[in-house]
Amino acid sequence: MQLLYAKPSPFARKARVLLRERGLQDRILEVPVAPYESATELIAANPASKVPALRLDDGKVIIESNLIAAHLDSLGSHPALVPLGQHAAQLQCWGRAEALTAAALTIVLEGRRDAALRSEAWVARQNAAIERTLAALELGHGDLASPLGYAHIVLGAALGFLDFRLPVIAWRDAQPRLATWFAEFSQRPSMLATAPA
Repeated sequence: MQLLYAKPSPFARKARVLLRERGLQDRILEVPVAPYESATELIAANPASKVPALRLDDGKVIIESNLIAAHLDSLGSHPALVPLGQHAAQLQCWGRAEALTAAALTIVLEGRRDAALRSEAWVARQNAAIERTLAALELGHGDLASPLGYAHIVLGAALGFLDFRLPVIAWRDAQPRLATWFAEFSQRPSMLATAPA
């Protein structure tokens, strides 16, 4: 199998962290691609030119990070990280982490538009969404106390993306418990090996 990824992508990082946590590194070849350059290899796998894309041994391709995670979670002998019957608190954390990633990505992409086309109101809306979501994650800090699950991976990738692409958002001061959790979680070998660059 091959996992096509871009190192800065929080979506690809979710899949890359999960495959390491599941002990699948020896079964999946990670192939770096440049999605914004519409790499031929990536387009052949995913016509939308988005990462990640998982090419299976039979030639089929799974796209979208959460679908890839569900497939990877079915492989190997390690305990499931994306169980079907996840506790509601884990699902809540997962959903909030996805929303955090989406808002941060929207700001990044808006910043890449021609200056005359950028919408400050749209950026302000996304910043407000990030602030509210971080506050909710701080209040729901207890959701992170359970054993490692996919929600933790999604949140770790989201916070790592914030630090990488939007370091101006000084979220740690207002979210000290979340900051403490992330400081520890980001030191997992799976997170260190997939740090964005």
